[in-house]
Amino acid sequence: MKKFWIELVYNDDSEVGFYVDVEGEPHDYAALLYMITRGTLLVSSARRATCYNDEGFDVVSYTK
Repeated sequence: MKKFWIELVYNDDSEVGFYVDVEGEPHDYAALLYMITRGTLLVSSARRATCYNDEGFDVVSYTK
Protein backbone atom coordinates (compact mmCIF):
# COMPACT_ATOMS: atom_id res chain seq x y z
CA MET A 1 0.00 0.00 0.00
CA LYS A 2 1.22 3.48 -0.91
CA LYS A 3 0.25 6.68 0.89
CA PHE A 4 -0.22 10.03 -0.86
CA TRP A 5 -0.97 13.49 0.57
CA ILE A 6 -3.39 15.76 -1.29
CA GLU A 7 -3.12 19.41 -0.36
CA LEU A 8 -5.47 22.26 -1.26
CA VAL A 9 -4.26 25.87 -1.17
CA TYR A 10 -6.76 28.73 -0.97
CA ASN A 11 -6.55 32.38 -2.09
CA ASP A 12 -5.58 33.50 1.43
CA ASP A 13 -2.70 30.95 1.36
CA SER A 14 -4.38 28.73 3.94
CA GLU A 15 -4.00 25.01 3.35
CA VAL A 16 -5.87 21.81 4.06
CA GLY A 17 -4.94 18.28 3.13
CA PHE A 18 -5.71 14.62 3.51
CA TYR A 19 -4.08 11.24 2.95
CA VAL A 20 -5.10 8.76 0.27
CA ASP A 21 -4.00 5.12 0.51
CA VAL A 22 -3.80 3.14 -2.74
CA GLU A 23 -2.76 -0.35 -3.70
CA GLY A 24 -1.40 -1.89 -6.87
CA GLU A 25 1.06 -0.83 -9.50
CA PRO A 26 1.74 2.85 -10.33
CA HIS A 27 -0.04 2.60 -13.67
CA ASP A 28 -3.09 1.21 -11.86
CA TYR A 29 -3.51 3.99 -9.30
CA ALA A 30 -2.15 7.01 -11.21
CA ALA A 31 -5.49 7.81 -12.87
CA LEU A 32 -7.25 7.51 -9.51
CA LEU A 33 -4.87 10.04 -7.93
CA TYR A 34 -5.37 12.41 -10.88
CA MET A 35 -9.15 12.19 -10.55
CA ILE A 36 -9.15 12.66 -6.77
CA THR A 37 -6.78 15.64 -6.95
CA ARG A 38 -8.66 17.36 -9.76
CA GLY A 39 -12.07 16.52 -8.32
CA THR A 40 -11.30 18.00 -4.91
CA LEU A 41 -10.05 21.17 -6.59
CA LEU A 42 -13.19 21.51 -8.71
CA VAL A 43 -15.64 21.04 -5.83
CA SER A 44 -13.77 23.35 -3.47
CA SER A 45 -13.00 27.05 -3.51
CA ALA A 46 -9.25 26.30 -3.48
CA ARG A 47 -6.96 27.74 -6.12
CA ARG A 48 -4.49 24.85 -6.28
CA ALA A 49 -4.49 21.13 -5.51
CA THR A 50 -1.32 19.04 -5.36
CA CYS A 51 -0.77 15.34 -4.73
CA TYR A 52 2.52 14.38 -3.05
CA ASN A 53 4.04 10.93 -2.68
CA ASP A 54 5.42 9.59 0.60
CA GLU A 55 8.83 11.11 -0.19
CA GLY A 56 7.40 14.63 -0.55
CA PHE A 57 7.64 14.89 -4.33
CA ASP A 58 4.63 16.15 -6.24
CA VAL A 59 2.88 13.59 -8.41
CA VAL A 60 0.25 15.84 -9.97
CA SER A 61 -0.82 19.45 -9.52
CA TYR A 62 -3.82 21.40 -10.79
CA THR A 63 -4.48 25.14 -10.65
CA LYS A 64 -7.74 27.00 -11.24
